[in-house]
Amino acid sequence: MNPKFETQAPQRRADLPGERRALALRRLRERLLLPVAGGLLLLGVLAAAWVISEDQRSGKGLRREISEDESKRLREEVDERERNFATLVQRKARVTAEDLAELEAAVAAQERFIAAAGSIPAETNRLDGLRTKLHGFKAEALREASVAAEKAAEQAQAAGKPDEAVARLREALALEAEIADKWVLSNLEDRGRVTRLDFRLRRLEAEPLWRRGRELEAQARAAAKSGDFDTAEELVLRAQDEERAYALRYRDVLATEHDRVERLARLAEDFRSQAAKAILDLRVREAEQAERAREWPRAAALWAEAAGRSAELVRLYPNSANADEKAVLVHARREALARAMPDVERFRASMEEVRERLRAGEIAQASAVAAAAAARLDVLVRQFPEALAPEDLDRRQLAVIQERLSSLAVVREIFVTQLVALPAHPGRRILRTEVNQALYQAVMGSNPSAKRDPALPAESMDHGQATEFARRLGWLTGLNVRLPSPEELAAAHQADGRAVPSEEAWTLDTSDGRVHPVGTSKANPAGIHDLLGNVAEWALPSAAGPRAPVVGGDAQSVPEGDRLPVDQVAKGETSRLRGFRVVVTP
Repeated sequence: MNPKFETQAPQRRADLPGERRALALRRLRERLLLPVAGGLLLLGVLAAAWVISEDQRSGKGLRREISEDESKRLREEVDERERNFATLVQRKARVTAEDLAELEAAVAAQERFIAAAGSIPAETNRLDGLRTKLHGFKAEALREASVAAEKAAEQAQAAGKPDEAVARLREALALEAEIADKWVLSNLEDRGRVTRLDFRLRRLEAEPLWRRGRELEAQARAAAKSGDFDTAEELVLRAQDEERAYALRYRDVLATEHDRVERLARLAEDFRSQAAKAILDLRVREAEQAERAREWPRAAALWAEAAGRSAELVRLYPNSANADEKAVLVHARREALARAMPDVERFRASMEEVRERLRAGEIAQASAVAAAAAARLDVLVRQFPEALAPEDLDRRQLAVIQERLSSLAVVREIFVTQLVALPAHPGRRILRTEVNQALYQAVMGSNPSAKRDPALPAESMDHGQATEFARRLGWLTGLNVRLPSPEELAAAHQADGRAVPSEEAWTLDTSDGRVHPVGTSKANPAGIHDLLGNVAEWALPSAAGPRAPVVGGDAQSVPEGDRLPVDQVAKGETSRLRGFRVVVTP
C-alpha cells in the first residue's frame, strides 16, 4: 500500500465539515444582507411618515402662526355665511344665484381659514361638506336649465324651427358638460342623458345635410337632362362632398344608402363621359344610316370609329354607365359585318337566282348557280365567320339543295304536276293528294312511316316534321310551301250544297279499316282526293301553342255526314293514321 495515501486520508476527513460550515455561513450572510438593509430603510420611512402625520393631526407642521382674533373672525364668517344660506333656502321655494353667493362665500372663507391655520381634519371635513353642498345646488340649477332647454328644443322642432331647436339642444348639452366638468361632487353627471341629447342634436343637424345632398343630386340630373353636363358634374361632386360630411358624423343617426358616395362618384363619371358618349352615339346613328343606304365601306369605317370610341370610354371612364365593354365587341362585330355585306349581298343574289331557276323548272341551271353560291359562301364564311349564322335561311336552303341535288328533278315531277287550284282562294294551289312516301323520301331523305310503300300516304310524323317537310319542299322547288289551314281544307272539300258520295272517302265503312294508296278515292269536283278519311291531316294552327288541328278523319273514322271533322292534337304526337298535304301560296 502507498504510505502517502495512508497519512493524508484522515486529515481530509477532519477538515471537510469545517469548510462546509464556513461556506454555509458566508452564503447566509450574502442572502440576508439585502433584505435586512431594505427592511431598515422601510422602517426609517415609516417612522418619518408617522412623525409627519402626527404633526398634521396635532395641527403642527403646515400650520402657520395666526392670531386668535383672525382665527375667530374666519370661523365666525364661515358660520354666518352658512346660517344665512340655510335661512334663505328655508324661506324660498327655489334657490337663486344670490342665495348661492352666500354658500360660495362660506366655502371661500373656510378655504382661507385652512390656508392660514393649516390642515386640521375637522376643518377639512367641514370644507368638504360645504363644497359638496355647493356643487349639489349648482348642479341642480344647471340640470333644471338643461331640462328647460331640451323642452324648448322640442317646442321649436314641433313649430318647424329646426335651427332654434339645434341651438337649444346645444345649450342643454353645454349645461350637462358643465355639471360633469365643474360640479363633480354633486354626483349628478348623467351620461345617458348626454348621449340622448347628443343623438337628438346630431339627428337635427343631419337632416339638412342629408336633404341638401339629395337636392344637389336632383339639380345635377336636371342639368344633365337639359344637356349642361359640366354643371351636372359640378353639382353631383358637391352632393358627394355633402354625403361624405354626413357619413363621417351622422350615419348612425339617420339612415342612408351604404354605397351612396360610390354611386355619386359613378354618376359624376357618367356626366364627365357624356360628351364622348354623345359623339359615339352620333357615329352609331351615322353607321346605321349608311347601312340603310347600303353604303357598306362608309358603314364599316363608322363602325370601326364607334368601336374605338367605345374602347376609349371603357379606358378613360371605367366606372361610368357609358363604359360598356360589350358595346366594344358589338361595334367591332358590326364593322366586320359591314365589310362582309357586299359579299353577303352577292351570295343572297345568287340564292334568289337559284330560287327563280327552280320555280321555272330549270334544274340544271339552278344546280350550277347553287354550286357557285356554295363556293362564294365558303370564302365568305372563312373571311367573316359571323357574317352568316348557321341558322341563316339562305344558308340552310343551300345546304338542303346540295344535299338533295340528285332529287331535284324527281321532287319537281312528283310535286308540281300534282298541284291544283284551291277553290275560293285565287293564286293558291293545293296538292291534290296526301303527301305520299315517295315524295317524302325524295325531300327528306328518310321515311318514318310505319307501313312502307311509296304509294301510301306518309304517316307517323309529328307536326314539327310535317312543317319542316313543307319548308324543305319549298326550298327544293323555289315555291312558297306550307301546311294548309282548316279553312283551306274545308274549301278544298267543297261539301257545301252537295251530297258527298262515299266513293270520295276512305272512312270505316269504305276502307275496310286500312290506309289506301293516295289518289285512289274518287276526286271531288275540284280534282282533289282523300280529303275525307284515309289518313287524318295536320293543318296550320291559328295561334302559337302546344296543340295543332288535325282535319278529315282517317280510315278507321266513323263518318259524320259530309263535313270534315277537326280535332286538336298535341304537336308532338305521332300516329300511323295521320299524315298531311301542302298548299302553295304566291
